[in-house]
Amino acid sequence: AAKALRLAAGAPVVRAVRLRLLDGEPLGQIISHIPATVGRGQIDKSALQSKPILSVIRDLGHQIVGGWQNVSALSADPALASTLGIEPRAALLRVERVVTGEGEAPLLHTIASYRADRYSLNLDLRGNTLNVVS
Repeated sequence: AAKALRLAAGAPVVRAVRLRLLDGEPLGQIISHIPATVGRGQIDKSALQSKPILSVIRDLGHQIVGGWQNVSALSADPALASTLGIEPRAALLRVERVVTGEGEAPLLHTIASYRADRYSLNLDLRGNTLNVVS
């Protein structure tokens, strides 16, 4: 996370681990890291339970300008398989994302591991824009 956020090793971060459900069943585990300087000590469990993490960052006065995302496939390790209610080595969709603010400063690093049997990623490629529908 420190490398993705361009922080020195050991720099303080806020770490959030969330479980996404779909129809009451596990869909994915999301692990997010926010530089402590971005959170300003104001990001807590209640904030993350009531709002999407990007809204929390915006509410702290940060403008989201861009970022990057990588989507890949992997197999579930035993711990993640147990969390998601699947067999070890079952297929997962891994989405890694870094969201940047002004001056390309990283504001958020997220790694989401989704069950491949319950998640799909669809892209609308019409026109000059790319719209993601999931």
